[in-house]
Amino acid sequence: MFVQAQRLGEARLREIGAKLERLLEDERHSRARRAFRVLKIRLLEGT
Repeated sequence: MFVQAQRLGEARLREIGAKLERLLEDERHSRARRAFRVLKIRLLEGT
């Protein structure tokens, strides 16, 4: 384990990990929404 991680402690590492997972999940949803929007527009435009 990295020295910095050892200094943070297990509880803080878990908290940081959970926040990172939420950020990644939000990004995945955002990309999926954007892709669906583009697809919908293309289908409506007939291209």
